[in-house]
Amino acid sequence: MVTYLGNAFSLQMLDGDAVLRVRRISDEEASNLLRNGFTSVMGHENTARLASKLLGVIVPVNRISLKLKRGDILIVFQLITNRAPTKEFSDEEVNELIKNGQYVIYAVTIE
Repeated sequence: MVTYLGNAFSLQMLDGDAVLRVRRISDEEASNLLRNGFTSVMGHENTARLASKLLGVIVPVNRISLKLKRGDILIVFQLITNRAPTKEFSDEEVNELIKNGQYVIYAVTIE
């Protein structure tokens, strides 16, 4: 079992047929799942910075192709904002996104 942290989920991440379990999780549960180590598949600097601050782990940007296998968990951390993710957020904007709860976290498990 491998735990991944990314900013998106795609069906292209599946290696053939799969049964998925997708559930929304809290910041605390995400932190606990990541505490024992994870592989970043975070593609956006802004989202990585926000996730690092909120979850208390260092989240490097790591744009790689991913094929999930049975037992793997993908923590999906997504921003809820109208702003293009390619533009850098200031520290103040990052704090506002956190304060206003403008993010969602899901756990995608391959069963």
